[in-house]
Amino acid sequence: MEYCAPPHQMQVLLSRKRYVFFGGGVGSGKTDTGTLWHLVKAIKETPPGVLGLITSNSYAQLIDSTLRNVYRNYARFGILVDPSDLPCTHRPFNIQVWSGSHWVEILCRSLEKFELLAGIEVGWFWADEVWQTRREAFNLLQARLRDKRMNNQGLLTTTLDDPASWMYDVFVDNYQPELMDVFYASTYDNARNLPEGFIEGLKSTY
Repeated sequence: MEYCAPPHQMQVLLSRKRYVFFGGGVGSGKTDTGTLWHLVKAIKETPPGVLGLITSNSYAQLIDSTLRNVYRNYARFGILVDPSDLPCTHRPFNIQVWSGSHWVEILCRSLEKFELLAGIEVGWFWADEVWQTRREAFNLLQARLRDKRMNNQGLLTTTLDDPASWMYDVFVDNYQPELMDVFYASTYDNARNLPEGFIEGLKSTY
């Protein structure tokens, strides 16, 4: 199927910086953006033997929020994935996406015990809802992003937190244009993909 990505998603997909930060409002399409981004990585850029990583703050969040939507998009786009059904486990697990020539292995991990990521090397990572992530976990993700067989890149998607957070410190106060791209989107930017009345309901009660 054809998919027409809105401008804020295209900005994320076209970035070649090492770190891509996407902060969006509720319903702005963060998970769809992460799905598209990691599929570009897996299908077009990841050589055989290089690992990818999808992570969130807990296995409940990883499975029920991030990967449930990802698997829905796999079916929508006709992507071949193994296992074909979403794993429902609160332990480390891996999935594989078919690139057209080889299987790309993707580690699926919680950041509850982020120290367990020590020792691995990945070509890319996608960390979802990082406003709940500890700074030490982000530091470890940075250290794991080092497989020299491809252009290393990390995507961080999240709703936004207050200026006291580490996200503000890293991507605003200490923004490094040669190293990172920072993009924002509001709920309105994804209005065409939201149910009728969704935004009005948020405005009145959220």
